[in-house]
Amino acid sequence: MRRSIPLLTALLLAALSSSAQLRLAKIFGSGMVLQQNAPVPVWGWARAGEKITVSFADQKKSVRANKNGKWMLRLEPLLAGGPFSLELTGEDNAINVLKDVYVGEVWVCSGQSNMEWDVGSSANAESEIKEANYPTIRHIKIGTDLALSPKEDIERTSGWQVCSPATVGGFSAVGYFFARELQKKLKVPVGLINNAWGGSQLESWLSKEAMLTHPDLIKAANELPADFETLTQQIETKIKQQYAHADVKTPTDETQFFTSPLLDESKWQTFGVPGSWEWQNNLTGFTGTVWFRKTFELSDEKNLDNFKLGLGLINSADQTYLNGTLIGSTTGETKRLYDVPKGLLKVGKNVIASRVSCDRDWIGGINGNRQDVFLRNDAVDIPLHGDWKGAVSVTAPMKIVLHHNNAGTLLFNAMLAPLIPYAIQGVLWYQGEANAGRAFQYRSSFPLLIKDWRKHWAQGDFSFLYAQLSSFDAGGGNSKKGSGWAELREAQAFTLALPNTGMAVTTDIGESGDIHPKNKLDVGKRLAMPALALSYGLKTPYSGPTYNSFKTYNNKAELQFDYAASGLMAKGSTLGGFEVAGADKVFYAAKADIVANKVVVSSERVPKILSVRYNWADDAKEGNLYNRNGLPAAPFRTDSWAGVTGQNKFQ
Repeated sequence: MRRSIPLLTALLLAALSSSAQLRLAKIFGSGMVLQQNAPVPVWGWARAGEKITVSFADQKKSVRANKNGKWMLRLEPLLAGGPFSLELTGEDNAINVLKDVYVGEVWVCSGQSNMEWDVGSSANAESEIKEANYPTIRHIKIGTDLALSPKEDIERTSGWQVCSPATVGGFSAVGYFFARELQKKLKVPVGLINNAWGGSQLESWLSKEAMLTHPDLIKAANELPADFETLTQQIETKIKQQYAHADVKTPTDETQFFTSPLLDESKWQTFGVPGSWEWQNNLTGFTGTVWFRKTFELSDEKNLDNFKLGLGLINSADQTYLNGTLIGSTTGETKRLYDVPKGLLKVGKNVIASRVSCDRDWIGGINGNRQDVFLRNDAVDIPLHGDWKGAVSVTAPMKIVLHHNNAGTLLFNAMLAPLIPYAIQGVLWYQGEANAGRAFQYRSSFPLLIKDWRKHWAQGDFSFLYAQLSSFDAGGGNSKKGSGWAELREAQAFTLALPNTGMAVTTDIGESGDIHPKNKLDVGKRLAMPALALSYGLKTPYSGPTYNSFKTYNNKAELQFDYAASGLMAKGSTLGGFEVAGADKVFYAAKADIVANKVVVSSERVPKILSVRYNWADDAKEGNLYNRNGLPAAPFRTDSWAGVTGQNKFQ
């Protein structure tokens, strides 16, 4: 009997060990939705060589784990329905049962913050939440994570949640409203896998293999290190090299150097103010100090006194100088408002220099709203938002706290690769704000991402539907100044050349002062339209008018559109948003009329039209061209003149 005790203990430990090892990938869980009408991969880990059996909806499939303990099998195509239970059994009778499982339609919701934006923060949240009784809409949020090589499993999830007033507030709003439209038409369960991460750049969602095929990305891919410590060192070295100034050796040198009104900052980096430095000039994850400078001119010598300088919201500390003199210093997360000493301003050139420090790992820089950055008195009001010059202090302490935009592939590896090959119908994508500065490159990088994801999923050309950038006054961009946001929208439109893609135009529902428009209901609805048409074969309109061609006669241009069979219309009394230019490439607002289902434009200032543009601006809300199906026209231009982002590349 004494000898049997160790034996029983060993057997018990072996059984417990097997039970502990036997598991499914974290994307599987009670309450999940599996894809209908397609083979359904199921995978996980067990003891090497162990026989695993999965039972689900009258199917029973078995497979043995490989030498690394990984196993995968595929269920035969399933019909929509539920609830079912999925039973996972190992050789030692270890059992894992998932309950309340449905079969229906599964969509991945990916991108940045406008996809991550939840129902509880959207328009009409209270009423939408109250009415959210859709128990067969399910949602899972993938926890944020980074990796330099593909992970086998996701780090953490919210678990699959049943849609109800108690849970829907945390769902992706675009995803939820999309799912609700699908369910109304298809009458099947809908599952949403939300792996979006606010602020993420497209390149972070690419695989390394894909980056190696792109001429602008191959260098960055080859330089990816094997560990985060090396990556951190690389970033810090790059910042020090990029911002080094030979004349600056000590903090005293630095203050004298950066505050001098005579300093030539023409070769410095340009920063958008207000705006966190995380999104600009390779400073993602940078914690330290940046000098910002702004030059402006005054012409009225009678009005040089009683001015106040507003600098917006700074989250740590600043020392602000005007024409070399310190006028204010503040610590804490507050808006800066400084009195300008009498006699300091002068007619002609004046220079603001502000030393801004951030002691946390996010939101460094001069932030807040555009109207908070100004110089004014009772008679003069000078807006100071827009382009400033900036340089990192290399004498002040700095550290790098890694974030999703510090390198390519980081999110593909940690938040996408572990989901593959979970069976899906398609992808919803809302991203681009973080890439607007590299919009021309987006023409090739965005199609590359779609092809990359389709290749890894190995489900063919599944539907890839995306929201075009909404209207937002990012930097006052337009045809005169140039607009990265307009160029990004153009790159998104060009991507429709790929098969089984669809785009929701959202310029008419944006908010000038908020990069996160609260109307996510219409975004979800507009994405559901191409889904119903392309993925499910329903005869439903899904696109607004898209530019096809134009011809000129006399001093007019005639524009023809696709997706206009129902007829064209203007929302409002007159058609707006059109501009024309001649050989000088100077654009003027155009008179526009709908004639025989075409748009005819003209301007007395352009006798010979060479180009027509529509809604070509960051804040693109002037345009009001729709088809009779109520869908807005996509922004476009007829020219191919060089834009403002052509030279900007991912580094």
